Amino acid sequence: MIKKFILLVFISSVVFGAEQDCEQYFEARKAQIELQTREFDEARQSLEAYKASFEALQKERLENLEKKEAEVNAT
Repeated sequence: MIKKFILLVFISSVVFGAEQDCEQYFEARKAQIELQTREFDEARQSLEAYKASFEALQKERLENLEKKEAEVNAT
């Protein structure tokens, strides 16, 4: 009877310890995922800003090219 009780206490402590380890692991993983999410969001915003400036530059170059083409055709 005492052996069963000791075994039960031992198993309970192992399970409780494993549960705490899992909780710590998941909390650490959650923090890591949140950090990665912020980094991805910053990268996405940077990419969108680069894309917008690139498109504006391309539009400006196309307009200049069209003006030059119109000048050449006018002569």
